[in-house]
Amino acid sequence: MKSIWRYFFGRSKRGGDVEKSPLLEKEQVGGRYARLDSQEEINEKLGGQVAPQEHNGAEKSCDKPMPSPIITGSISSSEPCRFSTWTGATRDVLEIEPIDEDDALTLLKSKISLGIEPEEDARGLVQALECTPLAIILAAAYISEHSPEMTIRSYLKRLSPHDQRLKAAQFWCKTQLASGVPPAVLRTFHVSFEHLKELKPEIANVLSLFSMFDPEGVPVCLFHGKEFVCLFGEEMKLLIRFSIIQEDTNRKSLRMHRTVQQIILRQLDTWETLQENRRLAIKLLGNAFPSGGYTSWEDCQSLVPHCKKLMQETASTEDDLVWIKAMERMGYYFRERGELGNAEAVYQRALRGHKRLQGTPEFDLQASFSCARALCAVQANQGNSNEAEPELRRMLETQERLLGEKHLDTVVIANDLAWVLAALNKSKEAETYYQRSVDRWQKCRSHGRSMELKDVTKLGLSLGKLGKHKEAEPVFREVLGEHIRLLGQEHPKALKCAIYLADTLIRQGKRQEAETSYKRHLPQLENALGLDHLDIIFAASNFGLLLRSQGKYEEAEPYIRRAFVKLPKLLGPRHLQTLGAANNLALLLHNMSKDEEAEKMIRTVLKNYEETVGLQHPQALKSSRNLALILEKLKKYKEAEKVMRQNLRDCERVLGHAHPDTIVAGSCLNSMERRKG
Repeated sequence: MKSIWRYFFGRSKRGGDVEKSPLLEKEQVGGRYARLDSQEEINEKLGGQVAPQEHNGAEKSCDKPMPSPIITGSISSSEPCRFSTWTGATRDVLEIEPIDEDDALTLLKSKISLGIEPEEDARGLVQALECTPLAIILAAAYISEHSPEMTIRSYLKRLSPHDQRLKAAQFWCKTQLASGVPPAVLRTFHVSFEHLKELKPEIANVLSLFSMFDPEGVPVCLFHGKEFVCLFGEEMKLLIRFSIIQEDTNRKSLRMHRTVQQIILRQLDTWETLQENRRLAIKLLGNAFPSGGYTSWEDCQSLVPHCKKLMQETASTEDDLVWIKAMERMGYYFRERGELGNAEAVYQRALRGHKRLQGTPEFDLQASFSCARALCAVQANQGNSNEAEPELRRMLETQERLLGEKHLDTVVIANDLAWVLAALNKSKEAETYYQRSVDRWQKCRSHGRSMELKDVTKLGLSLGKLGKHKEAEPVFREVLGEHIRLLGQEHPKALKCAIYLADTLIRQGKRQEAETSYKRHLPQLENALGLDHLDIIFAASNFGLLLRSQGKYEEAEPYIRRAFVKLPKLLGPRHLQTLGAANNLALLLHNMSKDEEAEKMIRTVLKNYEETVGLQHPQALKSSRNLALILEKLKKYKEAEKVMRQNLRDCERVLGHAHPDTIVAGSCLNSMERRKG
C-alpha cells in the first residue's frame, strides 16, 4: 500500500504530521487497478502511439467549456505503474480501488480520533465507503471539522439513500457513476461539497479555477496574489480543511485527486463563471511564470504541467498578452534546457498569439520579431534551417524598411540569417551578413555605445566564423569577466562563454590553455545542464577533437563517441551534425589503427550524405578524403588514389583552388603519389 499512503498521507486537523503507519513498510501483493487520465496514457501503457490531432483551420467555439478527456476503463497490473508526463517527470498512478479493510480502518484512525466512539462504527463506516481510500479521506475530514457534534454514526446517516440532501443529487450521481467514479467517492464528495456551498457559495468557483490546472503539485505561490486572496482566500482554506484540496507537507504546493477533478469537470457546464475563471487562471499562471533563466529552472519545472493544461484548452488563450509573454518565457526555459522540440511548439503558439494581436493596440512588432527569431533559432538547431531562412529574410527586409540597415535590431536579424545560411551551405552569402553585423557592432563599441552581453557574445562568435580568432579572443574574455561578475563562475552563461573562449584558443594553436579550460569548465557545465544537452554534447566533442589533435586518442574516444551515440536520438540519424560526429569517430578509429571499423563507418556516412545533401557538400568532401586515407592505411592503394583524386577535383570545383580543404586534398594526393613511386 506504499503508493496509497504516499499520495493520501496528509496532516491532522491540528496541523501536526500524522505518524507513519507500519503499512508503509508492507510489500505490494497481488493485482491492483489503476485509473488512467487520458487516452495518451492508455496508449503509452499498451505500447501504442496516438496520432496527432488534425486541424482544419477552423477554431472551436469558446462559448462552452471543453472538459479534459475522461475515460472509464481501467487496467490491471501487479507492479506500480508509472507514466511519463510532458516534462519527462514520472508519477505513480493514483489508486481509487478498494483496499484491505484493516488498512482502511488504519487510514481512518490516522485522520480522526475515535475517542469514545465504538470501533464497530468506524468499521461500519469503512465498509459503507467500500474501503475506498479517497472516500475515507473526505469522510474523515468532514467528521473532524464538525466534531464533536458530528459522529461517525451521524455521518453514516448522512450517507443513507433516504437522506433528502443526497436524494436531491440522485440524477447527478447517476451521471457521475456512468464515468466509472466509485459510488463511495461520489457520496462523500457530495456531502462535503453541498455543505461547503452553504457556507461559501463561491466554493464552486474556486474548484472550477483549481481544475484549470494540473491537479497534482499546483504551487501555492499561484494563490498568494492580492487579487486571489481577496476573492477566494477563505474558500481555499475551507477546501484544504475538508481535504478536497490537499496541502503538501512542505506547504509549497497543493493537489487535488484526479478523481475529484473528474467529478468537478463534469459539473463545469453548469457553472456560469467558467470563462471568467479560465481567464483568471491564465492571468495567475502568466504572471507567475519566471524568466526561464538558470536560477528559475526549479520554479519553471513546477509550472510547466499547468501551462500545458491551459494550452490544451482552446485557441482563445492565444490573444492574451500576459499568456503570450509567459509562453515566450517557457520557450526560453525549454531552449536553455536543450528541450528543442518543446521549445519549438511553445514558440509557435506564442508567435501565433502575436499574429492574432495584429491590428490591436497591444500588438508590438518588435516583440513579435523577437519571438519569431527565437523560433527560427530553435528550428535551425534542429536542422530545419530551410524553414527558418524565409522567415528571417522577411523580417530583415521589414526591419531595413522601418529602422534602416544600421539599426542594431536589424543587425541582430542579419546575424541570425548569416548563421542559418552557413548551416545551409550558402557560405559566401553567410560571410557577407557576418561581416556586415561585425562591422556594425564594432563601430558601436568604438563609439562607446552600450551593447547587451548576448550581442557581444554574438560578435565574438561571428568573428570566429570569419576566421578572426585573434580578434574574438578579447571579446570572449570581456564577456566571461562580466558574466562572472554578474552571475558567478558556475552559472551556465559564464561556463558556455569559457568554452567559446577555449575553442577560440584552439584555433590559435593555444592547445594547452584550451585543454586546461575544458577540463575545468566542462564538468561544471555538464552538472548544470545534463549530459543530453546539445551544448554539452558539442562541447564534449570539441574537447575530444582537441585531445585527438594532441595524440591522446584513448582519452579522446569517450568524448567523441558520446556525440556519435547521442546525436542520432536527439537530431536524427541523417542530421548533418550526426553525420559529422560519425566522421569524427571514424577518423579517431583510423588514428587508433582500427581501420577496418573506420572504413565501414565512413562508407555508411558517405552513403547518408549522398542520400541527403549530396557528395558535393563540404562535409561530405572531408569524409571522402578521410576514406582515402583509411584505404591507403589498409593498403588498398589504387582505390585510395582514385578516391583522393576525385576528392581533389570536387574540392576545386565546389570550394575553389585556394580553399584550405582543396590545398589539403592536393597535398594528400601528392604524398600518395610519392609513396607509390
